[in-house]
Amino acid sequence: MSVKGRFGKFLVAALVWTLLWPSNMLGFGYAAAAKSGSDLQGHWAEKEWSSWIQNGWIRGYGDGTYRPDRPISRAEFAALVNRVLGFAEIGGAAFTDLKPEDAAYPEIGKAVAAGYMNGFDNGTVRPADFVTRQEAAVMLFRAFRLEPAADGVTPGLRDLASMPEWSRPAAAALWSGGYVKGSADGAFNPARPVTRAEAVALLNRLSGKVLLAPGTYGGDSARNRIIQRGGVTLKDAVIPGNLYLSEAMGGGEVVLRNVKIGGKVFVWGGGKDTLSLIDSDVAEIVMDKQGGGRIQLDARGATSVKRVTAVSGAVSIHIEEDSVIESVDIRGGQTIPVTGKGKIVSADSRLVRQEQGQAQEQGQGAASGGAGTSPGSGSGSGTSGSGGSSSPGGGGPAPVPNPSPGTGLPSFTDVSVHDPSIIKDGGAYYVFGSHIEAAKSTDLMHWTRFTNGYDTPGNVLYGDLSANLAASFAWAGEDDADSKGGFAVWAPDVFWNKDYKNEDGTTGAYMMYYSASSTYIRSAIGYAVSKKIEGPYRYVDTVIYTGFTRDEAYDNNSAVNKKWDNTNIKPLIEKGDLPGVKTDWFNSNGSYNNASYPNAIDPTLFYDKDGKLWMTYGSWSGGIFVLELDPATGRVKYPGQDGRTADGRMIDRYFGTHIAGGYTKSGEGPFILYDEETGYYYLTVTYGGLAANGGYNMRLFRALAPEGPYVDAEGKGAVLPDRSTANTAYGTKMIGNFLFEREIGDPGSGQGYGYVSPGHNSLYFDEATGKRFLIFHTRFPQKGEAHEVRVHQLFLNKDGWLVTAPARYTGETVQPVSARDITGDYKFVNHGLAYSGGITKSVAIRLKEDRTVAGDVTGTWSLSDGYRASLTLNGVTYDGVFVRQWDETRGAETMTFTASSAAGETVWGIRQPDKSDESLVADVRQALTLGDTGRVMANLALPARGARGTVISWKSSDPGVITDQGVISPPEPGEPNRTATLTATITKGNASAAKTFSIVVVPVDIAAGLVAHYGFEENLEDSSGRFGVGVVTGDRIDKSSGGNITFGEGVHGKAAVFDGASGVRLPDGLIRGNKYSVSLWLNPEKHTANTTTFFGGTNRSWISLVPQAWDNNTMLWSGEAWYDGTTGSRIRANQWTHIAFTVDGDMVKVYVDGVLKYSGTGFPDVFKTGQESFGLGVNWWDAPFQGRMDEVRVYNVPITDAVVAKLAGARPDGVEPPAELTAKFSFEGNLADVAGSAGAGTVVGEKIDDVSKGGVIGFADGVNGKAAVFDGKSGVLLPKGLISSPNYSVTMWVYAERLTTYTPAFFGAQTNNSWISLLPAGPEAADGGSVGEGEGAGAGTSSKLWSGSAWYDAVTGGSTPLRAWTHLAFTVNRGKVTVYVNGEAKFTGTGFPDIFTDDQGTFALGVNWWDPPFQGMLDELHVYKGALTAEQVADLAAR
Repeated sequence: MSVKGRFGKFLVAALVWTLLWPSNMLGFGYAAAAKSGSDLQGHWAEKEWSSWIQNGWIRGYGDGTYRPDRPISRAEFAALVNRVLGFAEIGGAAFTDLKPEDAAYPEIGKAVAAGYMNGFDNGTVRPADFVTRQEAAVMLFRAFRLEPAADGVTPGLRDLASMPEWSRPAAAALWSGGYVKGSADGAFNPARPVTRAEAVALLNRLSGKVLLAPGTYGGDSARNRIIQRGGVTLKDAVIPGNLYLSEAMGGGEVVLRNVKIGGKVFVWGGGKDTLSLIDSDVAEIVMDKQGGGRIQLDARGATSVKRVTAVSGAVSIHIEEDSVIESVDIRGGQTIPVTGKGKIVSADSRLVRQEQGQAQEQGQGAASGGAGTSPGSGSGSGTSGSGGSSSPGGGGPAPVPNPSPGTGLPSFTDVSVHDPSIIKDGGAYYVFGSHIEAAKSTDLMHWTRFTNGYDTPGNVLYGDLSANLAASFAWAGEDDADSKGGFAVWAPDVFWNKDYKNEDGTTGAYMMYYSASSTYIRSAIGYAVSKKIEGPYRYVDTVIYTGFTRDEAYDNNSAVNKKWDNTNIKPLIEKGDLPGVKTDWFNSNGSYNNASYPNAIDPTLFYDKDGKLWMTYGSWSGGIFVLELDPATGRVKYPGQDGRTADGRMIDRYFGTHIAGGYTKSGEGPFILYDEETGYYYLTVTYGGLAANGGYNMRLFRALAPEGPYVDAEGKGAVLPDRSTANTAYGTKMIGNFLFEREIGDPGSGQGYGYVSPGHNSLYFDEATGKRFLIFHTRFPQKGEAHEVRVHQLFLNKDGWLVTAPARYTGETVQPVSARDITGDYKFVNHGLAYSGGITKSVAIRLKEDRTVAGDVTGTWSLSDGYRASLTLNGVTYDGVFVRQWDETRGAETMTFTASSAAGETVWGIRQPDKSDESLVADVRQALTLGDTGRVMANLALPARGARGTVISWKSSDPGVITDQGVISPPEPGEPNRTATLTATITKGNASAAKTFSIVVVPVDIAAGLVAHYGFEENLEDSSGRFGVGVVTGDRIDKSSGGNITFGEGVHGKAAVFDGASGVRLPDGLIRGNKYSVSLWLNPEKHTANTTTFFGGTNRSWISLVPQAWDNNTMLWSGEAWYDGTTGSRIRANQWTHIAFTVDGDMVKVYVDGVLKYSGTGFPDVFKTGQESFGLGVNWWDAPFQGRMDEVRVYNVPITDAVVAKLAGARPDGVEPPAELTAKFSFEGNLADVAGSAGAGTVVGEKIDDVSKGGVIGFADGVNGKAAVFDGKSGVLLPKGLISSPNYSVTMWVYAERLTTYTPAFFGAQTNNSWISLLPAGPEAADGGSVGEGEGAGAGTSSKLWSGSAWYDAVTGGSTPLRAWTHLAFTVNRGKVTVYVNGEAKFTGTGFPDIFTDDQGTFALGVNWWDPPFQGMLDELHVYKGALTAEQVADLAAR
């Protein structure tokens, strides 16, 4: 940089500093007027300037000049606005060109906090740039909260139409208001800089009269007024415009006596007696105190206020008898206490009338009750209409756990409580959930955790957990089977039972019903009681056991004898409560019949309309059941006899009445709410798997009696009709996976608003407000397994079905709306009925004034009864409500709708700001970016769509460098860079714009950003020379002795060999900040849970790359801010795998063998100090790594996909060998493997684990010789480890006697939640066919290969014929899958999950753990290591 350039930059900074810093620091004081001979004398702005000098708002330069005609910078302009309006709060000014130590930072921070300065799209704020007229207009429009100009009220402003959309409304408002003047020819000249004199004059016109000292003031001609000090009385005045009570007035009071205000009063400051109006007339008062705190409006005498808008602060109102407030608009979750006898015309349950003393007593707590309740409301006996439970709080309301944060705009404090069940105690709401977690809130928005999980002794809820619940743990849940090494206490429900008889003779207790579980079917429901809601709870009894067997039996890692007489069934029989053991409880082999009977988990309680107490429970297995309880003891009233309901459902002597689900289909977390208004019992059940990729989703049914029958909106019963029926179409789907996607050009940041696997809910009816709520946990898109509690309000549609608000609860109330409020653009989501790990993304629609719907979905809409919504979309009618809600993404209130159809599909809409096509195109153009295009090493993802259906098309100037699709042709290392231009054309309707990007394609450079490289060439040195040598440790990162690292063959040269008792400590500070990458090769000799390979951080905050994490998959995880970046599969033992992960701010990506396996946001910032520790193979806690490690590279940048691919491209395994036959089962009168590699198959019963009991396999003529005959009740368990490679093939002949959906022909599993299944009949209709044609529920459906829990559907599109031989085959080659039917490829895809990571996989024919067995014949099962070619498959299919 030249000397001139450096000086110029310094001069600009100095000028900003001069204006911002107190002038006495620069050697001169304030002047009362312009100095004689100064450059202000005779200037057109001399008068305004002199008053500003006197007020101390502007100062001169060191040479005595003021330079009024010099352009003003953005920072200087912000300083003037802040001084006039009294803005004091400094917000987070996070801009790339502004640091906290910069002189401009405080004033820019105030501007950001006040909401009138946002900066530019590239992250800069440009404080030293001169402010243009249009930029100044926008800032003033926002700062003074001006109203937009009415159409046609800008006469003479000739260049308004040519101004950009973002500045046009502001310019029009200032022009029409007379605050700004154009040039002589009537031009606004938007791009011209504003001078210092113009800025002062403009602010003078807008501010009117500014009151800087306490006192009494009368009327004058000022249009607006600003009050910057408390203790001001304004009397006998008419203010045509606005009155601003600034932040600078502190905690003072303002009195308006006989004042008429035509505009608005903005209350930004003040104390507990903020604004008193006496005999005054005001159009609108906006209560928006900055920084929160209590503010009060006091109306006396003949005062009239048309509207009060309560935006923030703890607002209270006192209104005397002759005063009137026409309407009160409450934003966010607060309630407003009202005292006095004056009249408030509008009705809102959040306006709580109180005695004056009561309001003073309750203070801020009363105002913060976001659910619209005053303290003590909801108390009572837990009546049948409450849902959840309400209680008297054990003698008084519970302490307020979280006072209002006072931010004004809705805010949230979130907690992680899985499976939340709600109860209200006094003024507080509580949620209790799995793993002994609980939290409380006064407003359903701000939650506080008060439990300590499984910590024991000293457990918050149970004291000595192990001793207290010992009777339940004797059956399940403590250091046993799946809970080995810990506890498994799931899904409790806390219920206030007014009739419970305590040991001391008193009545009334909190009852906690919990689940203790050791396997997917061996569980127990017990309960404990307390007189205090926060415990501790004392154990009483265990009431339901499941998973018991006919004979003595044990689960893996368990010493518990599962025989039925080790449960409470035996004493119940002895007492005569049960007639005996029911034979149908057991399968033919004596195992528990979980297809028909429940799993004792997820209990919840409810009162019926007559006050009887009931418990519903169940998860998967045989479905959901209900039992009556004795309110005095809490014990179950067992039916004692078997029977059937009038509609044919099971009544079991022990388990109760079957009300939903069954046949091992998903369905758990039942909750029942009796609603007095409708007379219905509403049942919610969650389908799917609870993990982020499990498709968890909530379903709704209802009944007229507690025991059912429960039906959905289409009248289908909640109990599944048979084992072959999928549950997809049963139940109204309340919420599933969704994303209101933030598209290019949309406001805000991030990916948008959405949930993943929301479910296991409770319901609550708040008697004080008449509101219904849905409380559940949810995970989030691209956030792994992190979960939080959410609360959404529920509404009744015209048919009495509950519909769920699209946005979380912030205190909204359904109110009449107008058609004008409704018409506009919406982001639209249809939750549908199907579910999987996929996410339903929003589309764009428009509700038009003519009552039609246009956009990605078309139809009509209507409004009735003030708020009821009816939409007919693509021929389907949905009924629900319109309701204004807080849009958290935009930070503004907006119109929404929620509605459901007769088929049970729920639709949501969230209205977007009104914009023209031209404005949308401009927004997309401005927001469109391709990142850093000056150094491109990977193909570019070129977006094809922007906000609201805007179309983006691309054209390259040189397809040899980069194509129109973004595919690059990089030069080889050493060759010059290649350049081209990409042009994006953005169109919507008739609007169009272009944007060009200069592209520089460079060689893929694996050294760019590299800071350390450990190649392990017989040493632990960093070959880059930037860091020191690694140090061998023992079995922990802080053990400096006892370890041994050797070297062996690696991917490139040598590799480090880890013996399972040693590790390597790398230099501290290897990674700094939140932009970095790590690449390495791993070859584990064995897998151990949570063992780290690369570790960094402290013993509290860390990251760890784990080959086998808690979910049995390879994962990058982090604590204490827990984050799970799971890859969905586990890397193989005794095989080299390349792993890389990149972190870019809060975005994280994890790659396996060069393929992106996980991408998410919200990753924690761990490396803040530069002093964190790093290790290979060891941390402070877990078993060390055993295996080999090579080529550890650490980068200080997030490396690209292309770099990762290049790093992973040197796989040492070489060319894949041809497919090799590993097993062949020809079924020539036996189940032997004729290839001789594996053992014989074993006959089982109806399930894969029904070993050698109850099954029969016959043999008959097949394709070649004999075939195995399956009777629909039996299967074959094949030898373990048939497949243990990422490349394999399976071929077989299938002859179906009967087709049922989901029934497997071939099944393989690494675990019971990681598997593949070849289905002759899947749930999807075949091409040209319809489900249900022919024999069996699977007739007419398509064959498929599918996988779970990493769900994958390889659908062939063709149906398997009955009573005819069909050849089915599939090949898997490192994620590429092909499915063949009769030798023809019918499906080809990529991304198939890597399931079989060792030789311990389980395999079977005709059966799995869940679905009905196969009926028909199978022949010539061939299993190969490696992928067969298409020709080889065709040869096998040619009989």
